[in-house]
Amino acid sequence: MFARKSLFLSVFVSLVVISSFVSAAGVDVSVTPSQAEGFSGSATKYAVIIKNMENKADQFLLSYSGTFSSWVTLEKSSVVIPAGGEETVYLSVNPPVGINPSVYRYVVRADSANDATIFDTAEFFFTVYFKYPLVIRDFKLDNSAYNPGTDINAVIKVANLAVTDLEGFSLEITITDPLNRQTGLTVPVGVGGLEEKTVQKPIALDKHAMAGDYKASARLRSQSGEQVSQNQTSFVVNTYYNVLQTKDEQKTSSGKTVTIKLSNEGNLVGRNITVREDLSSVVSWLASPDTKPNYTTSSGGDVSYFWAVDELTPGETASFVYRISYTPAYVILAFLVVGSVVVLIQLQKPRIYKRVLHSGPAQIGREFAVTVIVKNSSRNTLNAAVVRDLIPPVMKLLPHHDTLKPLVKKTAVGTEMIWKIGDVKPQEERIITYKLSPVMGVLGTVSLPKAYLRYRDANENSMRVDSNYAELGEVARVKRDE
Repeated sequence: MFARKSLFLSVFVSLVVISSFVSAAGVDVSVTPSQAEGFSGSATKYAVIIKNMENKADQFLLSYSGTFSSWVTLEKSSVVIPAGGEETVYLSVNPPVGINPSVYRYVVRADSANDATIFDTAEFFFTVYFKYPLVIRDFKLDNSAYNPGTDINAVIKVANLAVTDLEGFSLEITITDPLNRQTGLTVPVGVGGLEEKTVQKPIALDKHAMAGDYKASARLRSQSGEQVSQNQTSFVVNTYYNVLQTKDEQKTSSGKTVTIKLSNEGNLVGRNITVREDLSSVVSWLASPDTKPNYTTSSGGDVSYFWAVDELTPGETASFVYRISYTPAYVILAFLVVGSVVVLIQLQKPRIYKRVLHSGPAQIGREFAVTVIVKNSSRNTLNAAVVRDLIPPVMKLLPHHDTLKPLVKKTAVGTEMIWKIGDVKPQEERIITYKLSPVMGVLGTVSLPKAYLRYRDANENSMRVDSNYAELGEVARVKRDE
């Protein structure tokens, strides 16, 4: 009895083992080729053959593993294969540019979707070589943070891993801002065999570059434009407030135009900006603003214009214009010049003027002295000069004379006096005096007639110059024609 039980147990175990073996052998996986070679940056294809060893159709799930499984792409992730059938699924390995040459091992596996005990694996190997033996060994910037408008100095080390010289490659340096906008430059690169070359290039940041985190990348490209190697780093652009104010003057013969300009050269918005322009009293009356000020102040003739700007975005400008016209000043200057010339001309002419030396009421018997002055302010001699004066009938000439005695004539309009003073040289002055007295009382004042000078000029022309009126009486006033 015991022997029968032992025999039955043995048979059962054998059947289980045989059943397990058949189940494990229900699928067969192979890879062709089992060993392959390829270049970095290029895909290498493998054929994965899955055979269904079962006596029924089944679905098989495909997977893979290895050191760099991210390089692997499988055409399908599952297949349905009829009993005894097979199917080929293609797999590719695509190592990135610049990966170090080496041999990499991978495993592909097929699992039955219906029976976890049915699976199979196959390994394959991939040997990678440099397609282009030019790599970026290092990529650095001279700083980690920059202000807008400054230069980023990039230092890139490029190595040639081959024995032969390599020419015709290009190095692209790209800057990416926080909005993924890109700027950069391209530099031709050639490196001798087994050498390393350092490339240094300044990249100018825009003066309005926005603040934030930036990326910098360096890419090597072959003659055909294919990417060979790459490297990247990051940096920060600082916030930078830089609103500048400049003044420009455009001068003309009639005045000048003044333009005050605000420009936002930073990367921050300028807010609540006030522009002030002070004008002294010397020019304020000549100024007029083209751009109307928000308000104006004045003090003692000085004037100040104020313009307000609520907001000035990066790169934006605002201009304020006023003009200074010299025309009013020219007009005033012309009047002054003409007046000065007239005065100068008058001052350079021969002159005669007279005045009463004593003041007071014009009473009978009171004496008054009268002075007649002749001055030659010209540049020429006054030839044969004669002075004539007249005393009105209400006055009489007294016989006493301190200077040259005149020739006296009685006329219907009064007493005429004539002095022959001869030639008067330039800048020479002659003074004639005489005395008179009222013959009747006079209330108020008496206006004495004008005296006059006659002479011949350098061209023998007869010339006459009249004096002023002189008043005698309560208030003695002298009127000069100077």
